[in-house]
Amino acid sequence: MTALFITGTSTDIGKTFVLQKLLSLDKKQLNCLDAIKPLISGWPEGEEIAHTDTAKILQAQGKTIHAENIQAISPWRYYSPVAPDLAQLKENRPFQMDALLHFCEDAILNAQKQNKRLLIEGVGGVMSPISQQHTVLDWIAAHALPVMMVTGTYLGSITHLLTALRSCEASKISVKYIVLNESEDSSVSVQDTKESIARYTPLPIYILRRDSVLAQRDLRALYTAVLS
Repeated sequence: MTALFITGTSTDIGKTFVLQKLLSLDKKQLNCLDAIKPLISGWPEGEEIAHTDTAKILQAQGKTIHAENIQAISPWRYYSPVAPDLAQLKENRPFQMDALLHFCEDAILNAQKQNKRLLIEGVGGVMSPISQQHTVLDWIAAHALPVMMVTGTYLGSITHLLTALRSCEASKISVKYIVLNESEDSSVSVQDTKESIARYTPLPIYILRRDSVLAQRDLRALYTAVLS
């Protein structure tokens, strides 16, 4: 496995949080991961750029937040805080799927040359539109990449996850593992959520808890899986 696609059950589910944690740990360990987030909407101006997902990814790798580094990992940036397909229409900025695929393929090859594994973070959830004709699912399928599926532990997260898994299965996309990113103030425990999901899928399930001590243990387990 030379690359892994990180997607989720919805937007704001914790994809960047998980990626950021993995990159930060990797920087202290083997330094064998690289990452891109090619497509992003809701792009701000000025000092707010430091709070974007792109900036968080760069910071986790120890890279400075400047125009060249931003362009290198997030070349498609839309200002409108809506799904990319709507942002493209609002801003009258056409999007070429082929260009996105070529960019990712080049990034994968570049990571291979450096003996690194590339982590590609998608946008929104697995069925989020990224153009007028394509979804994140189409993007993943075009590369035939394995997937890390991130979800929460909020009430309703299980049905969202199982629906996302079924969509991937229908498109013959291989989900390598599930990551439960503990939702804030969830009425459902992480362990109960994990046990329930495990009754419906044999996929490995990793947890990222909010408890700082347990979170470090969880993260190391996930990091080991990503490298395997």
